[in-house]
Amino acid sequence: MAGDSSAAADLLEFEPHGKNHRPIWAMRTLLAIEALLLANRPDLETVRAKVAELQEGTQDHEMPLVARRLVELGARIEGLAVEQRAPAYPDGLTAREMEVLRLVAQGMTDREVGYDLGISEKTAANHVGSIRKKTGSSSRSQAVAYAAAKGLLSNEA
Repeated sequence: MAGDSSAAADLLEFEPHGKNHRPIWAMRTLLAIEALLLANRPDLETVRAKVAELQEGTQDHEMPLVARRLVELGARIEGLAVEQRAPAYPDGLTAREMEVLRLVAQGMTDREVGYDLGISEKTAANHVGSIRKKTGSSSRSQAVAYAAAKGLLSNEA
């Protein structure tokens, strides 16, 4: 079911008829929004439109559970939007790992990387270990060679 937008579409077909059906409509719409968010790369404009529709159709004082869930969904949607805007790096490297890798490529030690990024030496070392694991490198220099071969050391990457 993960990412099954047809399930979400089925839930969204329900139209409220009268005030007594609005709570059912609200809960079904919430479920549909959740189903849409399960997609690999959800269409956030569609999700935002459904959230706005739900906000218009409910009053905070009438359905406090729905109002609270809408606030939580808003934060989740914005988090997904940030993730979707972030560049995709090979082998699951994160943006932070890329920062660390670029500094390691400049010859920095874990202590220097930590100082430069405002993190502890141990955290920098953990990032380097994660980079080595993800890139299949047995050393820092192999990880740098990997990054150079993939064109990851330029500022645009």
